Amino acid sequence: MNEGPQHTRERESRSLRRAGRGMMTGLVIGAIVGAIAGLVIGAIVFGWGAGGMWGAVLTGLIGGLGVGWFIGGVASLDDSPRGDEPRPDPRLRGDMDA
Repeated sequence: MNEGPQHTRERESRSLRRAGRGMMTGLVIGAIVGAIAGLVIGAIVFGWGAGGMWGAVLTGLIGGLGVGWFIGGVASLDDSPRGDEPRPDPRLRGDMDA
């Protein structure tokens, strides 16, 4: 497909906006899920209201932020345009055990 530079820039801009929205959504969802998981685990292991419980909540929050950011960004990436998919090299087919 022969695209002009303007169309390519628009597509890249759209992809970056979509990835940014995905990362922000992932941050929010990851923070909520991580904090709730940390609260539950911390309350079970350390007891309700203990300092260790709040440490577990903070740890879950930080971990959830990172995991949510990564998954949100990866999940929002674009697929290759139809017809531009990479094709396997026919020379690589065959028995790999030899």
